[in-house]
Amino acid sequence: MTSVSNNIYATLCNGKQIPLLGLGTFQSTSDDVKEVIKTAVGIGYRHIDTARAYRNETEIGGAIKELIDTGVIKRTDIFVTTKLRGTFHRPENVEHALKLSLEALQLEYVDLYLMHSPMALEYRGDDAFWPTREDGTLAHDDIHFVETWKAMEPLVTKGLTKSIGVSNFNGQQPSEILKINRIPCVMNQIENHPFLDQKELIDLCKSNDVMVTSYSPLGAPDRPTRKLGVNNIQMYE
Repeated sequence: MTSVSNNIYATLCNGKQIPLLGLGTFQSTSDDVKEVIKTAVGIGYRHIDTARAYRNETEIGGAIKELIDTGVIKRTDIFVTTKLRGTFHRPENVEHALKLSLEALQLEYVDLYLMHSPMALEYRGDDAFWPTREDGTLAHDDIHFVETWKAMEPLVTKGLTKSIGVSNFNGQQPSEILKINRIPCVMNQIENHPFLDQKELIDLCKSNDVMVTSYSPLGAPDRPTRKLGVNNIQMYE
């Protein structure tokens, strides 16, 4: 069986280490994700990626707690990433959102907290994931992601997360964060595969010491936004 010592790590721009290979849990349902996590850790995975929008943090947290309580791993062995839902982008909601995730995950801190998207959505309660208007379109909010980022930075100083970053940022959006950040933006997690190589974006991130995580390496034909009739360009540009 693979042990943690066999994992390959990269060093983020703030000096923290991150396992190069992570287990994404998008579309892992509550019915099976707990056993998936336990099996993955058993074969050597040490990086678990989730999000409030995935609606599986509670089950993932239960699996991690069981693994720690039974001595399979220590908390410091596992790298946990979760993400800020777009409905919590207003600065007064950012810390509350992370605390909801920590409660679900049964953790005192996460290793990496990402702004899931630059796109803000209206807040209509903690469990309103995809707010829509009467015509069925997404209910966007007008808060700029720079203001959201500023509210994320205190989460590091308060010890609620070790590092912060972004996800689904494209074009020059990362540059807007890099102009104002006091705490390093260590990561941009993006869709990246042979049909969407994102070379210019990746080069931009690399030139600013922002690491890139690639998700959906074989493509993403079933992302929820397609069901809403919204494509990637409309959402994130």
